[in-house]
Amino acid sequence: MGGAVRAKAERFVATINIWNEDLTEALSDDPQRDLDALTSDWWDVLAEDCALMKKAYRTFLITGQCELLRAP
Repeated sequence: MGGAVRAKAERFVATINIWNEDLTEALSDDPQRDLDALTSDWWDVLAEDCALMKKAYRTFLITGQCELLRAP
């Protein structure tokens, strides 16, 4: 379970890094570009990765809690 959380967190961080590189490149080409237009495409991707990470974390917590409650 912990591996799934770690994998989703690593994916989320990788997405943020790619987003940052994309923004940096776009702004270095044209510093006057509209930031809203540059970031709008990324919000759905980031939201999806974040939701997957949160779901994995919730599953991890629920599984851990169930195991603790089962313990003698």
